Amino acid sequence: MNALAYAIRLLEALPALIAAGESLTTLIVEGSAALKNMQATHRDPTPAEWEALNAAIAALRSDLSS
Repeated sequence: MNALAYAIRLLEALPALIAAGESLTTLIVEGSAALKNMQATHRDPTPAEWEALNAAIAALRSDLSS
């Protein structure tokens, strides 16, 4: 998948995660930095970047469920 799909995944997760507060801010800052890096290096996200994004979203959703 490409960087646009990465950005869409990040943005789609936001509404449901707003209640997570500061952790959500961290996700946005880190996601934005990752996207800027991808743009600067003209590349798509690595499998590790996808894994990290999905894990961060899952952790925030889990926090909301607790």
